[in-house]
Amino acid sequence: MNKEDIYKTLLSIYDEHNTQIEQLVGLDYSYGAYRRHIRTRNHLAAFLKKEFKLEDLFIVEVDLNFINRFHHFLKTKKIGNQNTTTKYVVNFKKIMRIALANNWVKKDPFYHWKANWKKVERDVLTEAELPAIIEKELPLKRLEQVRDIFVFCCFTGLANVDVHKLSKNHIVLEMDDVRWIKINRSKTDSRSSIPLLPAAEEILAKYTIHAENSICGLLLPVISN
Repeated sequence: MNKEDIYKTLLSIYDEHNTQIEQLVGLDYSYGAYRRHIRTRNHLAAFLKKEFKLEDLFIVEVDLNFINRFHHFLKTKKIGNQNTTTKYVVNFKKIMRIALANNWVKKDPFYHWKANWKKVERDVLTEAELPAIIEKELPLKRLEQVRDIFVFCCFTGLANVDVHKLSKNHIVLEMDDVRWIKINRSKTDSRSSIPLLPAAEEILAKYTIHAENSICGLLLPVISN
């Protein structure tokens, strides 16, 4: 009779969802996407404990008021800006869509909720600032590595996560005798073809020993966040 569906709980559904995503990291999902859902799940658990004194909640009890209170909770915790807190609620929305698709809830509590995104104006380096960063004398080897990776990103347009996985297999010599990077972007899985400019080539040459000693053939010593 499917009576057990009545007792489906929010965090148990989220845990099952996160387990499935973890198994698909590198295939359909990035590790970053997996970690974002883990954080959202943990924020929900903290919200339930603080606001309801509960370890979990029946999924049928989630309504618009619950969603708005969760959003308010995230803002008061000051875990990030408006877009960050909104993103956590959007992650939560996916779980409720799963519940609706499986008939664990009768209606979508997010139907009248609207995500409000704040437009972000991003600064860009000026023509004078980039050379200043390149020429800066840094006291620590670690900071020098971070600077080199950042500069490499500037001259290739690659995100940090893509530079992290960059290997010799991604470097191709074209007919014009110019080396190109051929790589699938981690975020969009779209193919990118990027000519290696002299500044980027110099950084690769600087870390030749690292590339030779890397078990996975990674070209640059990207330090984790």
